[in-house]
Amino acid sequence: MLSLQYAARRIAPSKNPGLLDGWVQFDGPEYLSIAADGYQRRQLVWFPVYPLLVRLTDGVLGEPVVAAVLVSAAAGAASVVLFWYWTVQQGFSASTQVWAVAVLMLYPYGWFLYGVVYSDAVFLAAGLAAFLLTERRHYWWAAAAGAVAAASRPSGLAVVAGLLVLALEREGVIRVPGASAGWANALRLPVVVDRSRWRGRSLVPALSVGGLLAVMAFQWRWWGSPIAFVTEQSNYHDTGMSSLLKQQYFEAWSQGFDGRHLATTTAQAVLLVLVIGSVPAVGRRFGWGYAIFVLGLAMLPAMSVSTFMGSGRYLLPAFPVFALWGEWLSRRRGLGLAVLAVSGVALAVMSAGFARSWYLT
Repeated sequence: MLSLQYAARRIAPSKNPGLLDGWVQFDGPEYLSIAADGYQRRQLVWFPVYPLLVRLTDGVLGEPVVAAVLVSAAAGAASVVLFWYWTVQQGFSASTQVWAVAVLMLYPYGWFLYGVVYSDAVFLAAGLAAFLLTERRHYWWAAAAGAVAAASRPSGLAVVAGLLVLALEREGVIRVPGASAGWANALRLPVVVDRSRWRGRSLVPALSVGGLLAVMAFQWRWWGSPIAFVTEQSNYHDTGMSSLLKQQYFEAWSQGFDGRHLATTTAQAVLLVLVIGSVPAVGRRFGWGYAIFVLGLAMLPAMSVSTFMGSGRYLLPAFPVFALWGEWLSRRRGLGLAVLAVSGVALAVMSAGFARSWYLT
């Protein structure tokens, strides 16, 4: 049986080390190490689904870096296809779908969709599958896909919460009040509970939390703590109030940071504000299951990273926001083309920089 606790063999270095090494930066070697040799304690912040997929694929190919890039690229391609079908589910016209997909694919921090040795594309694909299956009332399959997402990244808890609320919305257990409700109706908040629509199946998507519980059980069994993935974050980030208040970021303006570092953290701060500001519109347009999901994704970098670093990548799975922005830009073609052009150039420049070990997100 395959296990991430020990390796049957060590994954050998790539036979073509110069060809794909640009996509193996920062966290990438950690994922390859976990896939080959199992976890060291400091690596418990990285969840197991992606390295397990890499290990399984490498068992077929015998080329670990190629295996890791293929897993990421396949998940990125699956994400785009699933996003397309999800926009169909939401009633987008064909032209609006193209705009929404373009916004996702040209997202400035979206190079993780194109084969980078990180878990983000796997998380996005699993999350999209879970929400799409929930929309189609396939709740058990949705729970399974959601469990994969929850075992892929710590932000998987946002998927669990979003799936549960979405299922309750779609089953009519919670619904928007009438026009007399004022602000609740304006925001389309589902604050009315209809007990007559209550069915046990509405709670099935919440079983996706099993993915996170499995990770916690693994860490408790082998490392003595079910929340080691939280406590080990102190090896990489400030914690506590300094993180919440973004102390390092604001100190950088007075003490001086590398200009590129300050530029990218500022850009990520702007994106974080824009995404959080989009949450009410996401709730009105698609439902509050999606709004809670997006808010949960945004809260992780908002509360846990003291320089906004990483926010651009953490927001990549916020697909309802990309759909919302794509729909809005599709009605403003001139502005939309300009935004996509700037975004595409930024994506190209930063992905090239990432491949040269620029620390960008």
